Amino acid sequence: MLFLHRFLKSGALRPLTIAFVFTFLQAMSSAYFSLFFPTFVIIFAVAWVVSQPPAADAAWRRLLWLLPFLAALAIVLLPFAWPYIKLRNEMGFTRAMDENVKYSADVLSYLACSDANPLWGALLAWPPTPEGPMFLCLSVLALAALSLRLCFSRTPASEPSSDDRAAIRAYLISAVACFVLSLGPTIKFADRALCPGPYLVLYKFVPGYDGLRVPARFAMILVLALAVLAGLGLKAALARLADRPRTRRVGLLALFALLIVECWHVPLDIGPAPVGDKVPQVYRWLAAQPDDIRLLELPLDIHRNDNTYMYFSAYHWKKLVNGRSGYVPPENIAKFLTILRFPAEPCMDVLREIGVTHVLFHGSAYPTPAETLMNLPEVRLVKRLEDDYVFAVPPRPSAPPPTRPPAHPPIPIPRTGWRVSASVALRQ
Repeated sequence: MLFLHRFLKSGALRPLTIAFVFTFLQAMSSAYFSLFFPTFVIIFAVAWVVSQPPAADAAWRRLLWLLPFLAALAIVLLPFAWPYIKLRNEMGFTRAMDENVKYSADVLSYLACSDANPLWGALLAWPPTPEGPMFLCLSVLALAALSLRLCFSRTPASEPSSDDRAAIRAYLISAVACFVLSLGPTIKFADRALCPGPYLVLYKFVPGYDGLRVPARFAMILVLALAVLAGLGLKAALARLADRPRTRRVGLLALFALLIVECWHVPLDIGPAPVGDKVPQVYRWLAAQPDDIRLLELPLDIHRNDNTYMYFSAYHWKKLVNGRSGYVPPENIAKFLTILRFPAEPCMDVLREIGVTHVLFHGSAYPTPAETLMNLPEVRLVKRLEDDYVFAVPPRPSAPPPTRPPAHPPIPIPRTGWRVSASVALRQ
């Protein structure tokens, strides 16, 4: 944003090029930023130009440079986005509207604070939403409000420069836009739907937005805009105290202390991560085994256990079938449902098909004793450590030679009155 500011002020291409590099790096850090941040750049640039004096024709010409800026950004991001585009076309991968509404911010979410906050937690710890509390510090809001007051002030001593005034207006418009967009396709107040939101336009007409799950994360960009507004408000406040250095120092210390208290969250809700001797023995045993093991851990649970399995895989580094993703292909769901019947023969067929050589069975997670599996012909116990059992997946039994079916005359199939459809590409 610093270099975008410089470009909009000067029209020089060097700061625009640097802004392009940083926008690309920002987009590479998160799929959300790859869509949210360019949207914010467009809103901010238009707001900046609108905030200029009417005679500033050069500002409008600089705005046109955003077209090649955004086109070049799309080109360099295309190789990274192409797998997602391909998946969307082949599997119909989009987020449902109901899911977007669920993970949107409520207007009251911005007044909800974590109960771990010592200052506001007891007062504003409202029932949690899917994205959690989104409380904005009152000290930041107060500084932002101060910048707005000074922007429209007519007092010569407190009137900001024309550049600061344009920045305040541009960031105000951008902050309001990000706030409204974070409310998602349906604006809600106290969990009651009020009206459709502008995010619905992005969801329906801007490529990529229908693949995002959480509109509420626009709040990250809102915080950026508020931070700049707060900084401009603080700048103006300090300018008023230029002849009182002691008051400036005391005020800054008090402000920083208030910011720390408002942002303080203790204790953080952090789950323990076993290390050292607390790592289950079975993973240390796996680490000493040959690297050609391809492992599946049971029970399957994409949203809980698989995260744990992925963590412990860093101790043995064997190929692991389990994993976590925001999207599971329908074919995988069908296979997972079959695997749940371990060690039935359909399950073993699926395991052989996907190349699994060993199954790590966590017996403590099942009501039925795991010892009942030890003597079954479908599996072979390789190692038992406490309640963890490692079974080898036997090769597929040799099938008898196929018998030739008796010959029958072909039966013609009528070509009318029916049609065939495929389930791979849902949009075709």
